[in-house]
Amino acid sequence: MNRHDDGPAMSIETMKKIMSATPEELKAINDFADQIEKKELIEAEERRARKEKEHKKAEQDRINSEISRFPKRYAHATFENYQIYNDSTAALKQERVISSLRSGNSLVMFGKNGTGKTHLAYAFLRENILAGKRCKYILAPDLFDEIKSTYTKGSEENSKELIEKYARFDCLIIDELDKSFGTPSEFIGLYRIINARYDDMRPTIVMTNADDDTVISIVGRSCYERLIEHPGTAVYMDWKSYRARGSK
Repeated sequence: MNRHDDGPAMSIETMKKIMSATPEELKAINDFADQIEKKELIEAEERRARKEKEHKKAEQDRINSEISRFPKRYAHATFENYQIYNDSTAALKQERVISSLRSGNSLVMFGKNGTGKTHLAYAFLRENILAGKRCKYILAPDLFDEIKSTYTKGSEENSKELIEKYARFDCLIIDELDKSFGTPSEFIGLYRIINARYDDMRPTIVMTNADDDTVISIVGRSCYERLIEHPGTAVYMDWKSYRARGSK
């Protein structure tokens, strides 16, 4: 039933017609109203289905785009194709790393070059990106350059925005933490990011080639303790380098 500017008058007129309608006319009116309602419901469902399809496509495009940016060397890295050593002690540690990563908890991976830290990091990224999570992998020097650039601009608000940006990722990996100067501003920036993620219970993976004696000083005690607090952990990857074996 159409309404115009004189809606109230039309409504009264319509009510009069309905009240004086015969049973047959009332049935026709009800049938017409039912048809309109059904049509609107069908159209609403079609709109919902289109939006859902568009959302799924956009999400799949995002996933494909993120995985396509993996470095060529790690484009196909998975937990399944990570090489486990035959040595029982090393194998137990490797399985512990994989278990920790798959559990979705924070982790400090530290130790020798060539032990597969980056392979495992990209395996972790792949699994979580495919699960629809928003993940970020960044080298520590690049992260610290970003942090220092906000100080250069002299805007504390920009610094806060950067911290919040890194705090919002579902999963964050910070690699090559030992490749930094260890300045107070670097430690403060790293602490603010890790602490924000700690408060929100979001997993952070930190990777460094530090050894057992230096890992805490490189990561920073406050950051280290937040990362390894249960159920987080740290694993010393001290087995023989894959590169030294002539394979990755």
